[in-house]
Parts: sequence; structure tokens; C-alpha cells
Amino acid sequence: MPEILQIGEMKTVFEGIRDEKRPHANTAERIGNAFLAILPYLGEYLRKDQPETVEYLLTLLHGATVGSSRQITLNPDGSITCGSIHVNGSATFDELVFNRQTVNDGDQLFSNRGIIEHVDQTGTGQFRITFRKEHENDSLTFVANDCLKCKLNNLDANGTYFTSWFRVLSVNTADNTADVILYPDNEVPGGHNYAPVEGAVVGRWGNPVVTNRQQLFYLSATDGTFCFLQNVTKPIINDVGSNTTAFIGLPNDVPSIRRLVQEGILSANNPILYAKTAVVENLITVKHDGSPDYIQREWDSWDSLKQYIMGYDSTEERYVQDNCWHGGSLWKCIVPAARVGVAPSLMNTDWACVRSALLEMDIVSSAGDWFNGEKSFTTVLVASVQHGDLIISTDDILNVVWTRESGDDAADAAWNLIQAGRENTVALTVRYNLEDPSQSDIPVPWRLGSPCGFRCTAVVAGHEIRNSYNVS
Repeated sequence: MPEILQIGEMKTVFEGIRDEKRPHANTAERIGNAFLAILPYLGEYLRKDQPETVEYLLTLLHGATVGSSRQITLNPDGSITCGSIHVNGSATFDELVFNRQTVNDGDQLFSNRGIIEHVDQTGTGQFRITFRKEHENDSLTFVANDCLKCKLNNLDANGTYFTSWFRVLSVNTADNTADVILYPDNEVPGGHNYAPVEGAVVGRWGNPVVTNRQQLFYLSATDGTFCFLQNVTKPIINDVGSNTTAFIGLPNDVPSIRRLVQEGILSANNPILYAKTAVVENLITVKHDGSPDYIQREWDSWDSLKQYIMGYDSTEERYVQDNCWHGGSLWKCIVPAARVGVAPSLMNTDWACVRSALLEMDIVSSAGDWFNGEKSFTTVLVASVQHGDLIISTDDILNVVWTRESGDDAADAAWNLIQAGRENTVALTVRYNLEDPSQSDIPVPWRLGSPCGFRCTAVVAGHEIRNSYNVS
């Protein structure tokens, strides 16, 4: 066997032939030997004229482009660029990045799952399902009594699909199989059940025995719902057993919600959020026109140093309307910021009275409440108004009118005309000059026992109030 020269040795031989200058150096023989030295290396290089198989590791330091379309590229940095990937079995990713958007069609169950590899019927409505091992150490996670659901697209022009519901009787984790029984038609949504088929993805829906396997998240593109379900023991969910803990959308199989839609209170075309229990730190609600609803915030008493608002509170992060008690009444702030130090009152336009104390008028005589009918006297009647514990200023008592009521209509009308334009006080002079009774504000018959009273009518902050003082 001829000696196999190394690449460096062959290079030296080739350069010697190239640079040979001696005459009659037998160059033809030397060239022939050089070609023979190349032959052992020809089998180690890829052929370009026929299919080739490489038995050893092929290292492409600068990558490679595969196919005439040139869409598959093996890059020097370790990445692969291609138009599409089709995986017959399972794919394992340490990291998966979506550069654009992800769209999921159909139903998504966040629960235990399995892919049906083979189905054997073992009896009427009973089957033994073999689940696919998606990797070498994959093991079945279903347990006995699990309620399983699988939905499969018919792949027809109408986009129809069917759903299969079955309960696990027993599980063989060594063989990755489960014996199951179909639910009867009257126990499944839609009223018709279907047998399981190969290739379907199966998810745990609930379990009638094991309580910690009765919860799942459920997204449905076909129904337009996003639900968190609990206490699920059977295929049909409803609000009787509080199966639906929360959802966004409109589950058609919750009777109370369906009734609200039928009554027109809810609309299937509007977003609906339903939850059995909600704990919310910050909840902002708006009216139909988008304006905020204010949370009523009530304070025990008015504080002259406090800022009361009707607006957004950045500390509590919500819209609030302050209410406070003052003077026996409940007041509601009706401006973005009430004037600090200005107390709520019927005359303060920063506040509205929500629950009012009594608006009362009291009439006091300066000369007391008992008079001698045989002597002349003078007294001043003072009308004061009080709102709960708050005394109304005389400047805020408007449209004061005093009227006398003695039974002598003509004389009373004349007296009332003279008193027009008086304020909250009126002076009464009593003289018993029988020749000129008009000089007395109290008519003579009063001395003989006839009644005589003086009524005061006034307006305070739009409220009319009145009271009478009877001369005794």
C-alpha cells in the first residue's frame, strides 16, 4: 500500500514539481505520483454530482443555506431562520419568543391535559384511551373521577366542531392509559355527547370527588367568555352550585344570567363581568355618558381646617364626594373644593343639605309675654330663625312680612299695609284712647277678651317659614 501523504507533505511535493528547473527530471512520473497521493482524500469530500452521505460530524463554520428557496438558513450564531416548522411529535423549547401577536382559536383550558393517541372501545359507552407521551419522561396526570372534555374541529367549510365529555374510571400511568365512560346526552351541554377520537387534546374540566381538582381557568373563542370556574363536578355548569366564580363574557348555561338577558337588563353584546366575591382596592365606575360616579365619603363633624372636595382624591385614587354633619344636618359638598373654614349652611353654595334639621322660627317680646289690659304699654317683637343648632343671621332672613290677626278684617288689613317692608322686628304700641283706636297696634276688643295675634312670615335660603305670637 502506497504511503499516504499528509496535506502539508503533498503541498511540498506539488511546489517542487512547479519549481523544477533541472533537465530530464522525469516530471511526468512525479506528476503521476502526485495525483496518486490525492486519491485517498477524494472519498472524504462531499459530492456535487450525486446524493451523498457523510458518516462523520460535518462542521460548517460559516453556516449553511438549505433548499432552492433559500428560506432555511443555519446561522453562525447558532440560530435557524426558516419559513415554517412542522412537528410530527412534540417540541421542547427552553425559551419561546413571539415577535408579533398570538391568536388562539377555539377553547383554551388551563388545566391538566393529554393528547389521545389511540382509542379502544371496551363496552357500551366505555373506552380505553392511550395518551401520547410528549417526551421520554412524560406521565399521565389525570386521576380517577376526573371529568374530561375535548373539543375537535370537523375541518369542514362551515367550521363545525363537536365536544366529547367522559369521566375517568381508572388510570394506568405505566401504560399512559385511562379507562373512561361517556356522560349521557342529558348531562352534557347541547344535549348530545360524542365518543373520543384520536388526535384530540383532552383537558380536565372538574372532579365530583376530589375538591382541589374542581377549579380551572377557561377561555372560549367560540363562546366569547373568560371564566374562572370552581366547584365543577359535572359537564354542565350553573349558578346553583356556585360553579361560576368569575367570568368576562356571557356563559349561556348560567340560568340567572340568562334570565337577566331575557329581561333586557343585560345585553349579550356588551361586556359583562360576573364574580361571586370581589375585593377591589380601587374601583372607578362611570355613568352612561362617561362621567364618574362619586363614592360618598361621610365625616362625623365639620372641621374648619379640613379641605372637603367633590372630585378625584389622589391619595385614595378614586372619585369621592365629601359629606359631613354640622348643626344637626348632613351636608354634601357640591363643588370641586369647598372653601376652607366656611361652615356649611343653607346660605353656603358650596354645600347642599342632604338630611336637614328643623328650620324653626321663634318670636320673643321685649316686654315679656303678659300685659295689663288696663294700661298702655310698648313692646318689640323679634323673630329669630334657627336651623338645627345653627342660628340664621338677620342678614339672611329675607322677605319678612308681619300680619295682624284680630278678627277685624278691615282694621287688620289697614294695619298690615302700614307694616309692609318691616324687618324681623316689629314695635307694638298700645294706647287705650277710646276716641282714636287707630293709635293702638292692639285693638280695644283685646282688653275685653278678644284674641289678637301677630304672624311673621320670612324666607331663608328659599325656604318659607312662619310663626305667630299671640298677645295674652
